[in-house]
Amino acid sequence: MTEIVFKEKYLSSEEMHNINMFYDTMNFGYGSSKGPYKAGWLELGWQGCWDTSARLHIESNPVHVLTERLQKDFGKMIFWRASLRHFHAPFDVHDDYPYKERDIKKLESLGIKHTITKGYTFLVPTWWERGYNAGTAFFNAPPKDGEPLYEDCQEVLPKFSEQHYKTRELKNRIFSVRRIVDWKNVGDLIGWENYTLHCSTHTPNWKYSMDKVVKRFLSIDCFIDTKN
Repeated sequence: MTEIVFKEKYLSSEEMHNINMFYDTMNFGYGSSKGPYKAGWLELGWQGCWDTSARLHIESNPVHVLTERLQKDFGKMIFWRASLRHFHAPFDVHDDYPYKERDIKKLESLGIKHTITKGYTFLVPTWWERGYNAGTAFFNAPPKDGEPLYEDCQEVLPKFSEQHYKTRELKNRIFSVRRIVDWKNVGDLIGWENYTLHCSTHTPNWKYSMDKVVKRFLSIDCFIDTKN
């Protein structure tokens, strides 16, 4: 799975209804999630989301339909981090590799050598605001010949602030756009390998607010189970 995975309607409407009903009914809250935060290098000035733990330990959780299907299609996996993300404003370019000490300790407790084991992130849209152009963009660094640069796609990517251009290295110039996946349906599947640079797409003239969610999606991180 070295390529970006995009499978439309990976989960059916009924399966997605059951998943959404599960989280709406249980009302788990955000736990220790810190929510959106300041990002002075962006024109908007902030970015981020709130997270609800996916609660994969609950046997009746309908998300197990997803995890079982992923293992059937992609191989035996160890799911080590999963959440329902309540998205307020686009993240800029990043990867989701486990740098935090608590994440590394969790992986070690599962017997996973994260530095040598292949891992993947899977994303499944559960809802987005009408009129919002939800999507996920992927990048190459250094730029790859024949691919547009980040700055060539500013109409659909998070914009950096003028102050950023004046005071910092123009980090958006070192990325080329590998692929932009526009979300088409609730229940679509987007997947990528560890270290893959990506970000949220941006909808021009959208009025982002720390008080209003614009989209929700399941995010599941896993490693290949090499013992099986």
